[in-house]
Amino acid sequence: MTKAWVLSRSMPLELYSCDRVYKGFLRHNIDTKFVDLFDVKLYGNNLVYEGEKLTPPDVAVIPNAIRVPRLNIERNEHFKKSLAADIVDSYNAIQILKSWNTLFVNDLDAHADASDKWITYNKLVNAGISMPRTCTFPIRLDHDFTRQDLKDIILNIVGEPFVVKRAMGFNGLGVELCNSIDDLESVCKKIWRDYPQPLIIQEYMGYSTGMIVTVGIVGDEIFPVARVGDPTLPAFKADIYAGRLQIAYKTTPELYDMCMKAKEALGLDYVRFDMMMSEDGELKVIEVNSPGGYNVISLSHNMEFGFKMVDCALSKLKDL
Repeated sequence: MTKAWVLSRSMPLELYSCDRVYKGFLRHNIDTKFVDLFDVKLYGNNLVYEGEKLTPPDVAVIPNAIRVPRLNIERNEHFKKSLAADIVDSYNAIQILKSWNTLFVNDLDAHADASDKWITYNKLVNAGISMPRTCTFPIRLDHDFTRQDLKDIILNIVGEPFVVKRAMGFNGLGVELCNSIDDLESVCKKIWRDYPQPLIIQEYMGYSTGMIVTVGIVGDEIFPVARVGDPTLPAFKADIYAGRLQIAYKTTPELYDMCMKAKEALGLDYVRFDMMMSEDGELKVIEVNSPGGYNVISLSHNMEFGFKMVDCALSKLKDL
């Protein structure tokens, strides 16, 4: 009998379609189990969860916002020092999971990369996807704020004002608007008080029409939603639930091709993109969520995105 896991940070979390994915597997009479990575215990090379030794499932879906900490630990010594013990344990658990012959949807490495805005930015730009103007280097904790040449690069590429955001973040946390290059140091240090990690500098899309286009993508299907609302909301944060009217958005061939191209560049099976409109009417990707909240998309399109995730996973499993 096919075995499936729903990998979750908490069980279940409605926002991230965990319960829908769970029910989606049960609809196919599949033996399904919730597994919270932060509660998995390591005993040598064995993984124990709720007092039970875990054995490899056939397929595992990640509907929750588990920020797979592979890159944090291996590439960022500053961030490594701030990691809680349970996150380090989940990192070690992930290394064991990756050695199993289990189909992960999304792929664990691709999911980890998509959680890093700097890696994501470079992958998408190299694939020809339009994004906000972005500084060519991240601001690290040892950045020399006195160097005029670095200030000039920021001004020439991005301009003022600009947005400063942490490389690994979500829900608009650790994202600040910087009105002047002279305020960069104070803005960075403000973010670093809570999030000691590299920061990214991007164009401030203050000219946005107030409309954010959110697109849920799974397999070869896309489900765009236009979120139109309060013009006083900050144009540098794509808060999916902050007082915006959600309506289904027309799928054009251009939008479909861009979404498929971006998804393939990231190596993901499903993803949510948040986009803003530029002055000339071009959609720019401002946020990548792997995974993300899909309730808005499900409601706007009168379907269950979580069931679509399960169908995608089972289709991939069948093709192995």
